[in-house]
Amino acid sequence: MEDQVTALHAYRKFAVFLSASVFAGMAMAQPLESTDPDLFFTIDGEDAGIVPIAVETGQSNPVSYDFGSGSVSLRVADAISMSGRYTDPLFCFDFSPGVSALASLDVIDANGHPVVAGLSLDGSLQYDLLANQIGVTPLAGSRCFYKGSSTNVFGLFGQPPFEPEAAPGDSIFGDAFLGEAVSIEFQGLPSFVTAGSQISYQLVVSNVSGRRLDNLGLQELFPANEDFFDATLTLDGWTCSGGVQCPSSSLNGSDSLRFQGFDMRPGETIVFDITRTVNGSSAVDSVIDLYAGVIAADTPLEPFDTAQTSTTVVGAGDSLSVAPAEATVGEDAVITVTALDAGQNPVPGIEVVIDNTDGLQVDPVGPTTTDPEGEVLFRASTTAAGDYSVQFSATDTAISPGTGTVSFNAAAPDAIVAYVDQNGAVANGSDQVLVKVYLEDQFENPVPGITVEVIDDGGLTSLPPSAVTAPSGIATLPATSEEADSYLIELAVSGQTSETVTVNFVAGDPADFLFVQGPTDTPEEGTISPAVVVQLVDENGNWIEDNDSVEITLQLRQGSSAIIPGLAVATVTDGQATFPGLSLDGVPAGIDYYLRAFGTFSGAPLLQDSTPFDITALVPDTLALNLDFDSQYSQGAQASGLIDFTYTQNAGDIEQIFNVFRVFDDQGEEVDPATYDAIFQSVSYGPAGYENYIRPLSGSSAANVVAPESVQITADFVLESTAPLGDYTLSLTSYDVTGEDPDSVSLGNADNGDYPIFASAVTDSISLVEAQ
Repeated sequence: MEDQVTALHAYRKFAVFLSASVFAGMAMAQPLESTDPDLFFTIDGEDAGIVPIAVETGQSNPVSYDFGSGSVSLRVADAISMSGRYTDPLFCFDFSPGVSALASLDVIDANGHPVVAGLSLDGSLQYDLLANQIGVTPLAGSRCFYKGSSTNVFGLFGQPPFEPEAAPGDSIFGDAFLGEAVSIEFQGLPSFVTAGSQISYQLVVSNVSGRRLDNLGLQELFPANEDFFDATLTLDGWTCSGGVQCPSSSLNGSDSLRFQGFDMRPGETIVFDITRTVNGSSAVDSVIDLYAGVIAADTPLEPFDTAQTSTTVVGAGDSLSVAPAEATVGEDAVITVTALDAGQNPVPGIEVVIDNTDGLQVDPVGPTTTDPEGEVLFRASTTAAGDYSVQFSATDTAISPGTGTVSFNAAAPDAIVAYVDQNGAVANGSDQVLVKVYLEDQFENPVPGITVEVIDDGGLTSLPPSAVTAPSGIATLPATSEEADSYLIELAVSGQTSETVTVNFVAGDPADFLFVQGPTDTPEEGTISPAVVVQLVDENGNWIEDNDSVEITLQLRQGSSAIIPGLAVATVTDGQATFPGLSLDGVPAGIDYYLRAFGTFSGAPLLQDSTPFDITALVPDTLALNLDFDSQYSQGAQASGLIDFTYTQNAGDIEQIFNVFRVFDDQGEEVDPATYDAIFQSVSYGPAGYENYIRPLSGSSAANVVAPESVQITADFVLESTAPLGDYTLSLTSYDVTGEDPDSVSLGNADNGDYPIFASAVTDSISLVEAQ
């Protein structure tokens, strides 16, 4: 080739960078010895791609010519330093049938698979002797798939498939019109394979456009040449299903799935079921890359799509890895067991059995084989929460067994039990009462991690607002108090309200006395009333109700002097001593008297003084009366008057009085009952409850109980139309009828002087005049 001196020219712009790597094919080529570092193959384009040409073992010419047919053939090698990675796919289709071409090009990739077949050229071969390159220029109907050097995208001319939504002029208001499209994808290829194993996968092609697609081209590529790749696949075979024109054989007899010229109806899908064998000498940890592309180049939009996938070659099984599993009791925990090689890669096809279930129910029971991802799944169940250790082994005894942990958590709370621990703690501000809530699920497992809320603390403000259940299923809420009392607590869990619980704090040891009813001001010679009550209390003033032993002595004191050193002695009952009828006979009137309570408890003296009180001097009982009537009334008129009582019970020896209301004429003579009734045709006294405080001349009424300290009574009356005219005096007298039977008290006894007069007669004057 060096004797041909012709410059390499760019005859037609492709806007591509064509780089070819090692590709899949249907038949193994002759072993490739090396690449010729001084000879490269190029296809003209704006971003020219340069691909090294491979030299076959025993051959001296990498390029062959058929002058009779005007064709040239060559082999291309891996462009990435023969690293074993299938990185630079290349294949072309010629959609220019019947076009007269000066020459055509056939290309076999490094696997020996056809990737360019009869590609029409626009001219003769071009040579760049300085760069040792062979250049060709295809006709316009050619379409090539490759991975562009600048974009690193595997597609048509190094571009990704057409995306309608990305087309700038093909949308309205942001809604893209879906263009014609065809799709291709690999399905079912396992992620991990072992050397020598057989694998199956699918290549699925779909017409997702709205029209018929004609004259499609399709190519699948995979590494098959062991001299160029660390891991390779053999040509086992394939079948096609689903399409009206499902291809039955590949072009040029290759089983690498190269087709051109089949059609697809709208919505049609063709599935290629492919079986390959991983070469037995494939290197562990190497990656097998697969590529495919499809194009319908005879349509204006030229819909196309590409697919690529990979799988990793792993070694023989070395160990089993059991991933931790977790579930809720009553449900299944999924245990994932992975077979690994020495490099920790997943290994498919390993038979796994379970050795130890640790009491769990595990399914399946028998041996199970790891899937293409090197995994096998077991399901475990139980109703008892906790952590379980399960062990698995492989039927291949060279593989180390694996152990994993399966954790079952309790289900949602189903039962709530609230109770109090250390109830009846001392109310000293430090001793604790523990409010506890126990939660369990429907399987009687304690439920941890659930928040228990205090809905009503019952006034026990030291109680926390919430607590979380521990692994034991118990939430603990501590509380203290300085007040001995009972508190009703209400708690809620997950919207469910528990039964209320009662928290009790009790008083501590006796520390003092407390006058719960102290002395009040008392008259001379009297007794202190109401009775004095002294309680035994702890340091915080809490009543010690359960004490019946401490003896309390009372002293009457004034200033620093004990007036009566032993006024009274009593032993507490239920923590309390009552002192009724404390007599103050012989004690002079004075101010700031007080009582001192003292005693001992367990050898410690207790002492407390009451608040001061006064002893008052004796004052006779008094009753102030007042009559307030109008000075003049008319015959037949309706009228009223007021009677005021102001009674002071100082000495306390007047308990019952009898009030008599009288009328005297201008001569000072008491009128007879007939005249009285003529003046007061009817009379009533109010307010309600005081009707019998006044005793009229006629009629009868019981004696009156002593009036309150101050009462104002209204007398409403109607005068007779014939009431005698003249001047009259109204008089009110009160008698002391203490100790008398109220039903036996009479006006006659009062007139006879049988009752002492308590308040002398009080008078008021009125005049009766003719009706106006």
